[in-house]
Amino acid sequence: MAKPRILIAEDDPTLREVLRMQLELEGYDVLEARDGREAVDAVHEHMPDLLLLDVMMPNMDGHEVCRALRASFTTRHIPIVMLTARTEVRDKLTGLEGGANDYVTKPWDKRELMLRVRNVLEWSHQQRSASPLTGLPGNHSINDEIRHRLSVAEPFALLQIDVDHFKAFNDYYGYARGDQAIQLLARILTESCGRHGGPDGFVGHLRDYQREGLGWMQFLRRFSFGGCLADDMGVGKTAQVLALLETRREAGQSGEKLGPSLVVVPRSLVFNWKQEAARFTPQLRVLDYTGLQRDAKGLADFDLVLTTYGTLRRDAALLKDVNFDYVILDEAQAIKNAASESAKAARLLRGERRLAMSGTPVENHLGELWSLFSFASPGFLGE
Repeated sequence: MAKPRILIAEDDPTLREVLRMQLELEGYDVLEARDGREAVDAVHEHMPDLLLLDVMMPNMDGHEVCRALRASFTTRHIPIVMLTARTEVRDKLTGLEGGANDYVTKPWDKRELMLRVRNVLEWSHQQRSASPLTGLPGNHSINDEIRHRLSVAEPFALLQIDVDHFKAFNDYYGYARGDQAIQLLARILTESCGRHGGPDGFVGHLRDYQREGLGWMQFLRRFSFGGCLADDMGVGKTAQVLALLETRREAGQSGEKLGPSLVVVPRSLVFNWKQEAARFTPQLRVLDYTGLQRDAKGLADFDLVLTTYGTLRRDAALLKDVNFDYVILDEAQAIKNAASESAKAARLLRGERRLAMSGTPVENHLGELWSLFSFASPGFLGE
């Protein structure tokens, strides 16, 4: 698989070199531009997967570059993350209104920047492969899936649905009603897959290694173990966990008494989790427990509660009294320092099962892994 290609547009050579090193260490292919005009030319020549764009540059500033790329049909789809030392809200709004996908202020935190880059790339990939009308996988994704099924030489069933005489429907009722009809059909198919798929209610295809991951998490649940899911970035940890939570929702419908499950994520991943849950497990009742309007009184009415590490620290006194079914930490390296407020708050939570998700469970020393397991399986690695 080709490496994602990222273009850095930054006039400061030192910052440009730092960005190149950080991105290459994460496995990206990196191109560079020294000013705005050079950035526009490089985008048209190389068509990168993402543009990291400084705001203050000679010849053309970042806002002008962003507007120029969004005005062209051939480049308007390329995601843009803007870099700036300006922290005023009006400066960020100018960039976002001009078409930027995200904004990062200097000096940046490496982990935050890499998460934002990853999320924007994943969002872009999903948008390109999905139907703009229904959000379901498009021709490219379908062909990839069929080729994979054929390559593994295992039996599979393929159902193709064609709506006959749809032009007559559009001509009579109009294209707006036609779009609504197609979207309704997509929802019916999604709900049908949710009722009859495996695991039931999961819309999408779990690859073999993801099935093994789901089986491993069910093994942990059966024997009351906590665990750390430490797959590499981009291999579908979120999908595996959502499939697990869907099986728990079904268990609750079958009569098992369950509390809600809590997933703690970095702020930048809240939207991604909500989007993935809506796509893969549409029957899960999801609560976004962030922001000033959050209310802990209605948690029991939901299957999945999403919150951030910052909210967890602030609301630890409330959340520690809730009996959760699962407590799951995404990007669990956030608690690698066992003495941090986030780690202390996470250990206060009460859950029947605990799970840590991290592509980097050890970054500097084994004490970080101990901190993750002090949450997931208290006492397992000693006190």
